[in-house]
Order: sequence, then structure tokens, then C-alpha cells
Amino acid sequence: MRTMEDLLPRLENLLAKQIEAHDNVLETGKKMNAALKQKQLEEIQRLNMNYDAYVGRIEEFEEQRLAVCDEIAKTMDKRHVNIATIIEVLNEDQRGTLTRYRSLLKEKIGQISRINTSNFILLEASLAAISKNVEVIARSQEKYQGYGQGGVKASRKVSRSIINKIA
Repeated sequence: MRTMEDLLPRLENLLAKQIEAHDNVLETGKKMNAALKQKQLEEIQRLNMNYDAYVGRIEEFEEQRLAVCDEIAKTMDKRHVNIATIIEVLNEDQRGTLTRYRSLLKEKIGQISRINTSNFILLEASLAAISKNVEVIARSQEKYQGYGQGGVKASRKVSRSIINKIA
């Protein structure tokens, strides 16, 4: 069985990788924000694929981090521990890196949350504008014949059938 001292470098390494992945997500979110504002559809699609890949990496690192935390919990005779609990039991000289990484992750997650909210609002506004445009187009096609060619109201042509001729 490994000791906590053996597992701490592994945990720190995973947290460093998570911070890097969160930086990538944040940077991609900022680029997505700019692309949404400039209505660059191809760039939005490309960035969305990158975003999904980075989020997938974060999920992998998170699962690995939880596994390492569970191993550390066993050394402490606990069922599960989080980073804050681990920091509490460490000596002052051992806390520095974990404390810094934990703070950085919290900060990055907050920044990602803000840029995601901004992107969500931009997407909602874009979808509302698209919906309104489709609605206008649909109404104009019902009302006008040859829209753009004089815009004269169309009379609805009734198809001729044997029943219409008799009546």
C-alpha cells in the first residue's frame, strides 16, 4: 500500500494537468466569444470541437484525481477525501503546491463559468434573431407572391376540380 507522501506528487501532477486543460478551455471559450460576436460560423464549429476535446480531457483528469484522492483516503482510514481535507492534514511545508493548485483551479473554473455564460447569452440572442428572421420569411411567403419582384399581394388560386365546377 502506498503512503500519502508517495501519492502527493501524483496528485500534484494531475492537478497541474487539470489547470492546463482548464486554461485551454478558457482560451477556447474566449475565442468562441469573439467568433460569436463576429458571426464566424466555421470558426465557431472548429472551436466547439476543440472545446469538447478539452472538456473530455478535464473529465479524464478529474476521474484520475478522484481515484488518487480515494487512495489517499485509504491511507487516512477514511472513505473519501477532497483536496481541502488533504491540505488540512499536511504539514505547513507540504501544503504550498496543493493550496496554490486548488486556488488556481477555483479561479479558472470561475472564469470559465463567466465566459460560458457570456457565450450562452450570445447564442440565445443569435437563435432568437434567426427565429425571428425565419418567422418573417415564412409570413412573407404566405402573404406575397414573388417577394422582391414588386411585392404584390397574391390571390390564392383555387384548384379546379369537378366539385368546384358544379358548385
